[in-house]
Amino acid sequence: MTVKVGQILAGRAHGGAELFYDRLVPALHRRLPQVAIVRPEGTRAESLAAAGVPTYPFRFGARHLDWRTRFGIARTLRREGADLAIAWMSRASPLTPSGICPVAARLGGFYAMRNFRHCRRFNPITEGLARHVAAAGVPRDRIHVIGNFVDETDAEPLDRGAFDTPGDAPLLFTCGRLHANKGFDVFLHALTRVPGAYAWIAGDGPLEASLRALCTRLGLDGRVRFLGWRAPVNAFLRTADAFVCPSRHEPHGNIVLEAWAHRCPIVATDTHGPAELIEHGRTGWLCANEDADDMARGIGQVLADGTLAAELAEAARARYAERFSRARILDRYEEFIDIAVRNP
Repeated sequence: MTVKVGQILAGRAHGGAELFYDRLVPALHRRLPQVAIVRPEGTRAESLAAAGVPTYPFRFGARHLDWRTRFGIARTLRREGADLAIAWMSRASPLTPSGICPVAARLGGFYAMRNFRHCRRFNPITEGLARHVAAAGVPRDRIHVIGNFVDETDAEPLDRGAFDTPGDAPLLFTCGRLHANKGFDVFLHALTRVPGAYAWIAGDGPLEASLRALCTRLGLDGRVRFLGWRAPVNAFLRTADAFVCPSRHEPHGNIVLEAWAHRCPIVATDTHGPAELIEHGRTGWLCANEDADDMARGIGQVLADGTLAAELAEAARARYAERFSRARILDRYEEFIDIAVRNP
């Protein structure tokens, strides 16, 4: 049976869920017809349309007041003959009507479950999020855990000199929105305890000015490069000696999978997603959350032991191929869609 799926996303231009949406929807469209419903800002709508996906932009204003978007989504799902709607995160869900086709929720965070009361099936991306959904009274057979895949395109290492970085210095890479949840301040404090190491920080966000000021106060200006938002990050991962995920709060951690796929050994805090994904000492190195000393020790261990770094990278790459490859995740989404349509 061929089915058509409406994929509703109200997210901003950048973010882990948004980047995965941009990868997943065109890839699924090559297997099953998809319809994209997104915000008009940025280039997402244009990119999806260029990939052949029927794309409809809506404003996604205040979720309880934006009746124009709600009616527009309903009209689009009906006109396109959608058999299933998948609402991404808590802003899209309340604006996705349930009377036209079954509605499923794709959850990448610990959202308030009242936003998903009309959803029939749930796609959390980790077991931790599945427990959160189940705690709200959702039957376990309506919860389908499916992780993400990442951009698997090979990339050549970059010229470190182009970023004013010595070719023989230990190089750490980290990226993400410059927000308190991401813990970049802890990373900078840890870097003061790793002599000689340089760091590339890719991202933008509200804390950029304060992080730059902290970098100056800590005497790190000579060793830290703020790169702005970068996507994709494949070449940066192929260039660095290790990736650091210093997040205070990380429900999943797409970047863990990015590092795994591109054989970059990872040091990450033991929060939510990274702790669920990483087998300490085998597929990465876990350190205590918000502990700059422990983070520095983990970074130092990986940088100092080339054999350990290589073993972590290879085991992680094998784990990614086994559980999170593009083909594997697309197969699981097809299974999920089939179940959601056949047994609403």
